[in-house]
Amino acid sequence: PKALEQDAVRAIADTCFNCHQCRTDCAAGVDIPALVTELKAAHFASNSLDLSTWLLSRVDTLSAVGGALGPLANRAIANPQARWLIEKLMGVAQGRKLPRFTGQQVMRWATRRGLTRPSRRSGPRVLYFLDTFARRHDPLLVQSLVAVLEHNGIGVFIDPRQVSAGMPTVSVGDIDGARRHARTNIRVLAEAVRLGYKIICTEPSAVTCIVHDYPLLLDDEEMARVVAATSDAATFLWDLHRDGRLRLDFKPLATAPSGGAGSPSVDDTATRILYHAPCHVRIGRETRPAEQLLRLVPGLSLDTADRGCSGMAGTFGLSRRHYRASLRAGLGLLSAMRSSGATAGATECSACRIQMEQGSDKPTVHPVKLLAKAYGLLAGPGPDGLDNLLTATGGPLTTS
Repeated sequence: PKALEQDAVRAIADTCFNCHQCRTDCAAGVDIPALVTELKAAHFASNSLDLSTWLLSRVDTLSAVGGALGPLANRAIANPQARWLIEKLMGVAQGRKLPRFTGQQVMRWATRRGLTRPSRRSGPRVLYFLDTFARRHDPLLVQSLVAVLEHNGIGVFIDPRQVSAGMPTVSVGDIDGARRHARTNIRVLAEAVRLGYKIICTEPSAVTCIVHDYPLLLDDEEMARVVAATSDAATFLWDLHRDGRLRLDFKPLATAPSGGAGSPSVDDTATRILYHAPCHVRIGRETRPAEQLLRLVPGLSLDTADRGCSGMAGTFGLSRRHYRASLRAGLGLLSAMRSSGATAGATECSACRIQMEQGSDKPTVHPVKLLAKAYGLLAGPGPDGLDNLLTATGGPLTTS
């Protein structure tokens, strides 16, 4: 027991990002993430977290506060002087690009659309589990997924009682905090599953948290049904396609060559996308549903990065202490973004998206947005339209 209190154990635990790749790499089938979670929990019980680690494990609360402050918070994260102060006070790396806060836009929009009540549609229905990034930072992702699902005859329910999955609390060993998230969400999700809903997420780490970590945290008779009903959005849509139920009325995504006039291009009309498969998407599977879906879109030339982990590792890459290590770990992917000649990057993981935009002026988008654009949905300029999806740029300290 005393060994669990040593800083050496914390140093070892800090290098585990809960990516779960070791579950598939271990030939003996040992659940290494579960063992490391126990190790972190024992250390957490005997030692306090430093302020930065504690704050970043509450990233959903930080995002909610940022959203409540609105334009003031968005000006602060884009200002070098304010970011210097944020780094000193909170430990968030000054140079790390951050997503803008959008407050309660998602839930207000969902309420106006009637999505916060169980869908009355006949046929297949899903509960969309938002998690932090979609809910607090990316309303257009939520609108895109809903549009794609409804285009395919799927009813959508966004239960306002859901809370963030709690993966950051699991990652630091705060098991009591993680259990609070799990209890709330399992109650909400189990109720939906009993009504015949599937559970889908646009954040891969949320799927991992629900499917793998929640059963370790709670002994709940509803758990098995919730786990069986939960998948990421791309897997759900790919399963529709395999069953012959996904609409294929995609319009070509054609653009001018990404290199500019006169520059060489693999295809002078194709939109070139560099796709990165996040760690949590690659757990125990040989296929990549998002990649397969994007290959259905005409006028889209898809390259795959295949450079391993992005190095962002959830909140790891946000911290001042790990910022440079995060960039070094993601150097292969960052180099690919710079040199690929792609119009934009694509990935399901919000943390990977932040990392991919860190070293490039090209946007990185969720594959669901590309599908919505290919369907011709949400056409138009501005924050509620997809016209500028592949040309949007962020600032020196903010993502697109």
